[in-house]
Amino acid sequence: MKTPKSENEFTPDWAMFVLESFFNEEEMKLTDIEIVQVQAQKNEVQGILSETFVVDVDFRHQGNEESKSIFVKVPLHGEPLYKVVNEREKIMFQDVLPKLQGFLDDHCQGFFRLPMPQLIHCQYDGRGEEDVFVMNNLLSEGYYNFNTSQCLDEDHMKAVLDGLSYLHGTGLAFKQSCGGLKATQSKLPGLEVQIQMYDLIGSSKMRDHFRKLFRPYLHFMEEAEPGLAKQTAYMKRMHKHILKVIENLENCGFDRLITLAHGDAKPNNFMFRKIEIDIEDLECEGIESILIDWQGGFLGSVANDLMWALFPYVERDKTLYLKAMEYYFDQLRNVLDSFGYSYQDLDLPDNFQDFSSLLKKCLVLEFLIVTVIKPIMSLENPDKLHKWHKETLKNTRRRFKKGVVKPNESEVFSSSRFPGFCRLYFNIATALGAFQEMGQIYFNEMKDSMFDQDKLDNHDSDDEDDQDLFSRVINAPQRTLIRATAVFTLVTSGKSKKMAEKDLHFGADFFLMKLLERKTMVDNIWNGVKVLCIGLALILSVYSLYSGSKDKPVTLEDINQLKSAIQDDEIRENVQLKMIKALNASLKSAEESRKRMQVVTMFDCYRTTRLSRAQVVYYDGCFVDTTQGGMNILTGIFTVKDPGVYQLSFTAKYVSSSKGRFGAWSDIYVNDTVVADSQREYNGNEMSSSESSTHTVMVMYPLVVGDLVKVQFNKDGSSYIHSDHDHDVHFTGRRISDLPNNRR
Repeated sequence: MKTPKSENEFTPDWAMFVLESFFNEEEMKLTDIEIVQVQAQKNEVQGILSETFVVDVDFRHQGNEESKSIFVKVPLHGEPLYKVVNEREKIMFQDVLPKLQGFLDDHCQGFFRLPMPQLIHCQYDGRGEEDVFVMNNLLSEGYYNFNTSQCLDEDHMKAVLDGLSYLHGTGLAFKQSCGGLKATQSKLPGLEVQIQMYDLIGSSKMRDHFRKLFRPYLHFMEEAEPGLAKQTAYMKRMHKHILKVIENLENCGFDRLITLAHGDAKPNNFMFRKIEIDIEDLECEGIESILIDWQGGFLGSVANDLMWALFPYVERDKTLYLKAMEYYFDQLRNVLDSFGYSYQDLDLPDNFQDFSSLLKKCLVLEFLIVTVIKPIMSLENPDKLHKWHKETLKNTRRRFKKGVVKPNESEVFSSSRFPGFCRLYFNIATALGAFQEMGQIYFNEMKDSMFDQDKLDNHDSDDEDDQDLFSRVINAPQRTLIRATAVFTLVTSGKSKKMAEKDLHFGADFFLMKLLERKTMVDNIWNGVKVLCIGLALILSVYSLYSGSKDKPVTLEDINQLKSAIQDDEIRENVQLKMIKALNASLKSAEESRKRMQVVTMFDCYRTTRLSRAQVVYYDGCFVDTTQGGMNILTGIFTVKDPGVYQLSFTAKYVSSSKGRFGAWSDIYVNDTVVADSQREYNGNEMSSSESSTHTVMVMYPLVVGDLVKVQFNKDGSSYIHSDHDHDVHFTGRRISDLPNNRR
C-alpha cells in the first residue's frame, strides 16, 4: 500500500494494513477490529535521512474502545547514500536484531533485552512508493528525548553504557557461540563488517604509498582546518615510526572486541525513561535507555560506539572518563556472565588496567583508519598532493619562491563535510586520550629503534634540496655565498697567497675584512671607468648631431621607402617563421608516431584478493604496464598520458547474494561518465544463498590527456567480487588508434 507523505494522507485503511502484525500478536481477529480515527502529526525532532510522524490510531475491538500510538519513518530518496543506509536499517530490524534477541532469550540468564524499539511493519525496496518503517511510539511508553541541559549527568551516562553493554555483550556471546567472526558473518550475511587494516595497507607497496603521503596529507588537513594544527604537528613528528605504530595497533588484539555495534551511538540517538527497580526488599529508581536509528549497524569495534557515546560527557567533565570505563568494564562482564562466559573465555583482559589499555588502542586504531589511513589510500591524485607539500616546505627556505599548485579539497577529501567531520573525530580522540596512547606507543617504538637500526623506517625526508643547480645557487644562504666568494678570491687573486700567509693567523674574520677592503677598492676603480665611458658617449652623441646637420636633409619620401623596406623584411621573416614552425610540428608529430609504433600504451592489472566493499577497485599487480606511471594500482585509476582510442575491459567473478535485490555490479567510468556496466543478479532458489559467475565488459572509447579511467564496484546484501591466485579479476586497457579529427 502506498505510504503517506503528509499528515492528511494517513487513512484508516493504511493503519489497518500496517497494524495487521500487531493485531495478530495481540491475538485480535481482524474481523473484530474497526478503525475509528487516525490522527497524524510530524515528529518534533526530524532526522536528515527520513521524514517522521507520530500517528495515534483509535480502534474498536469487540465493543471496547482502544488506541495504539505508532512512530512512522518515511525514508528520503534521491541520494545514493539514502538507499545504502535504509537497506542496512531494514537488515538490522528484520534479520540481525531479531536473531540476536532470539539468542538472548534462549541462552541468557539475565533480565534484560536488547536496547531497540519494537518493529511493527517494515517495507523498503528503494522505489519510494511503499517504503516505510513503523515502530512503537516510545514517547507514549514514557521515554523522552536526549537534551543537553538534563541528560549530560552521570546517571544518564550510566544508562547509555548499560544499553551498549547489553548490545556488545550479546554480540560477543553470539560470536563466541558461532566459533568466531567469520562464522558470525555467515550467520548474519547481510551485515557489513568493519574495514580491516589489511584491506587498506596490506601490501608493502600500499604501506610505502601511505608512508610517503602521511605528512603531505596532514599538512593539507591543517590548512583546511587550522584549529587542528597542534594535533597534526604532533602526529607528523611520528612519521619515522608511523608504520611501526600501526603494526603495534594491528597486533594489540582489537579483533577480540569486534561485535555488533550501533555505528552512530551519539547520546542524541538514545531515548530514556525512569523506571522503578525492585530487588527483594530494595526499591529505588533508575534510568533505562534505548537506541534508535539503526542505519549504521555493523560488525565492528566496541570503541566506535564508546567514543561517540562518551565524548559529550567527558567534554563537560573529564573526571567521568575513568568512571565510565570502570562502569562499562563491570557491566560488560556481568552481561557475559549471564551467558555463561568470562573475559578469559573470550581471550580478553580480566583486569581493568589491561582492558582499558586495549580499549584505548582500539580507539586509536579507529581514529587513524577513519581520519588518516582510509583518506590517504583513497586519493585519486596523490602525486599532486605530494609535490605541493614538498615545494611549499622548500619555499619556506627559499629567497626566490616557486609557484605551487595546491590541490582542491575535492581532490583530497571525499566530501566538503569531511574536514568538519575530522575536526569532530580529532576532538573526540583528544578528549578520550587517544593522542596520549599513540604517543606512548610511538615512544616505545622510538626507544626500541635506538638499539635496533632495522626498526627505523626508510621515511621520505622533507629536508631534501632543490634538484636543479640554478635553484640551489640562487637560494643558498647569504653566509654560504660570502664564504664561497672569499674562497674564489683566494684562489684567483695573484696576491691572495701572500696575503693569506701574512694575515690568516689573525683569524677568519680579519681575513674576510681584508678581502672586503680589496673589493671596495676594485669597485671604486670600476665606477670611475663607467663614468668615463658615459662621458665619452655623450661627447660622441653631440658630435654626431652636429655633423649630421651638415648632410642632405631627410625627406618624407625617404621615410616611406624605409618603412616599406622594413615591412617587406617583416613579411619575409613571418613567412620563414611559419615554415619553420610547420616543419617543427611535422617533425614532432613524426617523432611521436615513431614512439607510439615502438611501444603501444597498454596495461593488464589483476586482483588476487576478495573485494567485499562498494568502492573503486584497486589491484595487486599488473602482468603488462607500459603506461609510464599512468596506471596506479593503489588507487585503481588510469590517468591518460597518450591520447587516442582505447579498448577498455573489466573481468570479475561476481558472487551475488540472495539477501540483496540487485546483486553485484561494476561500472567503468571515464571521469564522471559511465561508459560500460556489468551486473550479476541473484536468480536462484531457496536452496542456495548465493550464485556466482564471471563477467567481462568491453568498450572502445576515445580518451584525451588527463582523462581518469576507473572501475566502481557496487553491491547490495552480502554480494562481493571473488578473486584468488587464479587471477579472477582483470582491468585492461590498450591504445588501438589515434583520435578522430573531431576529438583532437
